[in-house]
Amino acid sequence: MSLLGIPQELLNTITKDLDYASITLLRWTCKSLYHKVDVANNTGARERPRDGKIYNMYDLIQLELWPCYDPNWHGGHGPKHSVDSFACSSCLKIRPARHFSNAMVRGRRGKESQNPAKLRRFCIACGVKTRQYRPGMKLRYGRSNGCEGGCALVCPKCHWFKTVSSEAEMLTKSCGDCSAGDDLQ
Repeated sequence: MSLLGIPQELLNTITKDLDYASITLLRWTCKSLYHKVDVANNTGARERPRDGKIYNMYDLIQLELWPCYDPNWHGGHGPKHSVDSFACSSCLKIRPARHFSNAMVRGRRGKESQNPAKLRRFCIACGVKTRQYRPGMKLRYGRSNGCEGGCALVCPKCHWFKTVSSEAEMLTKSCGDCSAGDDLQ
């Protein structure tokens, strides 16, 4: 008997103790299992995240180590991936490194870290929205595993995260769009 032929009750017993990442992988193995395995009922008694999502930051930390999200994983087979991705604890999404400040993807918040600070990693958009990145703040972003990133600032006038094209522009007090508007007045 194959896994596809077992009764639903037995399949539920097998999957009830699996974590979100394992259940997701099992569901992706074939169309039949995708419809038979219910993720929502197999997340156990663990803490439910906000917004009614069935996964939390712990689950996303596991997912970000999957080969499709981690350029360091290639197991000696096939090409390395060029895009590194990380989980955000605020929006609960996995996003490319260019959406995170360098401080969020290195050291104690990096993928290889065992530090609990990794569970509080947040993307730039969430940092601006929650005012962790305040207007006027300058930061570097997206430099992960040799991939080039950039420099940016949170404009004190428009409160948007704006990429700057040069170190000289980093010294200005507002983004290029707002500075250009000042020159016209």
